[in-house]
Amino acid sequence: MKRLWAFRVWHGLVSVPVAAGVGVITNLATEGFPWALTAGLVVLVLVQVGLSVWQAVGDQRDRRDARDELLGSLRPPVPPSPVPIESPAQDDSCSVLRVGAVVGWLTAPFTPTPLWGRKVVLDRLVAWCVTSGSGADVVRVVTGPAGVGKSRLALAVAQALPAGWMAGRLRDDAAGLVERIAAAGDRTLVIVDDAESAAASAMETLVTGAVRHPDLIRVLLLARTDAALRFLSDDVRPRLAGVEVLGPVGEAGDRQRWFIEAARAYARTWRVPAPDLPDRPVGRRRGHPAGVTRPRPAGGAGPQRHPHVVADRSDDRTGEPGTALLAVRSASVTGRMRYRGTGRGGGSVAAAARVQRGRNS
Repeated sequence: MKRLWAFRVWHGLVSVPVAAGVGVITNLATEGFPWALTAGLVVLVLVQVGLSVWQAVGDQRDRRDARDELLGSLRPPVPPSPVPIESPAQDDSCSVLRVGAVVGWLTAPFTPTPLWGRKVVLDRLVAWCVTSGSGADVVRVVTGPAGVGKSRLALAVAQALPAGWMAGRLRDDAAGLVERIAAAGDRTLVIVDDAESAAASAMETLVTGAVRHPDLIRVLLLARTDAALRFLSDDVRPRLAGVEVLGPVGEAGDRQRWFIEAARAYARTWRVPAPDLPDRPVGRRRGHPAGVTRPRPAGGAGPQRHPHVVADRSDDRTGEPGTALLAVRSASVTGRMRYRGTGRGGGSVAAAARVQRGRNS
């Protein structure tokens, strides 16, 4: 491809002076100025320039497509809404919200919530990406327990990069990825989720290749602990010195505010009414449960049900996968949040908000 591009450049540089020379010779060999011939030569030159530009754009598009074949998208197809098109308000047997459809919306690519409490580390990672030079670090590691928000932070970093940057996730095999990134010529951030589970050969290939292009490539590794990356060789491990450790953030008041913002964000995205919000702080602090739901009978008539505690935890660690699934399942099955009781889709919104608040804290 490089050889073909060089030939096209050479052809364009040669054809222009040749056409001009033909025009000069023709002018000297004839008594009058050959307007028709000159106009024809000008048209040919313009056509040649246009074709060269078109071919160059096509070649660049092909190189980017080749890169994207090995670089996973940060925005996969959006999962279906957990709220059915037709509300089954008249049928109690079908009124429980679909738990499986909610879980996909809790993952980093699809959550409509902002990134809470991570601005300092976000700015630091963006600055690391845009810093260029032969001595620039090409690899950073972000560690933290499951559900603490590593993937959400990585996505926010990708979104905050300046124009001209590309970002994507490492697929199963890194063979050829660095070469294709270099051929495309765009500065690129490669995110490796669950780096401790990635193949050692793929990690070695990616890191060693990225080191050869410090002005072009940045690699962001996400893992539960940096100790989990000890399977890498002695040549690669020194490149992993830069580590950002994430932990739970925010106090009880912050979590309550984030919960309210999350509930409203999911309601807007799913185009459903926002559910009733909890009347107690969210997050276990001094005996407070993770969240409280108060389902109401249809039309507000009848006695109130007892508050149902969702995902009561004994410590401050938030966002664990088991807790997340428990919160969703408790809200939609045990709590029996029905459409007519919480507003269409309200149960899913509340459950998603509770879990998302934990994932960002």
